[in-house]
Amino acid sequence: MIRYFGLFINQTSNLRFVPFVGIDDFAWRKGHRYGVLICDGLTHQPVDVLPDREKETLENWFKEHTMIIKVTRDRYTRFKEVLDGISSITQIHDRFHLIQNLWTLHDNVLRKLLPNRIEKDKQENVPTPQEIPLTKSEKARIENANKKWEQACHMKELKKEGYSLRKIGDILNIDPRTVKKYIEMTEPPSLKRTKRPKPLDAFQQEVIQWETDGLTIRAMYHNLKEKGWTKITG
Repeated sequence: MIRYFGLFINQTSNLRFVPFVGIDDFAWRKGHRYGVLICDGLTHQPVDVLPDREKETLENWFKEHTMIIKVTRDRYTRFKEVLDGISSITQIHDRFHLIQNLWTLHDNVLRKLLPNRIEKDKQENVPTPQEIPLTKSEKARIENANKKWEQACHMKELKKEGYSLRKIGDILNIDPRTVKKYIEMTEPPSLKRTKRPKPLDAFQQEVIQWETDGLTIRAMYHNLKEKGWTKITG
């Protein structure tokens, strides 16, 4: 792909620059080194490739191409920093990132306007049990589950739009394997903690009955050993 970009740009070195370009980063080497691809905003053909995405590299490129007045970009912060410093350029979000920004704003507004819990209307003269306040760990578990489900729904939408697991991972800075796991979710994460089975669980009813009958701990222990229970230590 990179060889193609280089060949194309060399062949079109005299291409007339239009005042509208789109910029996006890509990986020369995944997780180590990134470059920037610059495309004609009208023809969508590549017009230049920058060796890295450093602020100075981007600033120098735009200083050399003062005819640029409109730039389409994603939400990468360095793109924003550079373009914010060039008053002559109008920044444009692509459709995906525009919708993503609106959705984020929508969530923030709802969180400010709506209470954390919405109770159903209570019938008159019907006593209701006193609500037990949630502990910090319970609140954190609920918030974490909600965030996971919201993120999973977002990933499902990106997948429907044709984005690959790797691209979704790049956009959200998440491992593609985690993206796959989230996309396969069919419902919000369960808030119930999974109870680990214990060797003694199989004898629970017998132990309750022995306690009712008044057996001593020593007698219960003897009965359990006869039934095959082995004490596990460690």
